[in-house]
Amino acid sequence: MDVIQPLEDLIQKYQPEFSKEDKYFLKELLLWGLVEYNKLSKDRVAEGYQFKDLYSSYINKLG
Repeated sequence: MDVIQPLEDLIQKYQPEFSKEDKYFLKELLLWGLVEYNKLSKDRVAEGYQFKDLYSSYINKLG
């Protein structure tokens, strides 16, 4: 999750004082919240879940 820069930017903007030890929990909470409000999709994979932008497959087919 360290490579998802928009999540890091969001935390830095709204929760800059959040402890480093709890950042992964906050990132996970943000991802699940986005899924709940239909902003991301979630797929079960062999070892956990994969989160995707809802329109990424549609946009990829255009190119």
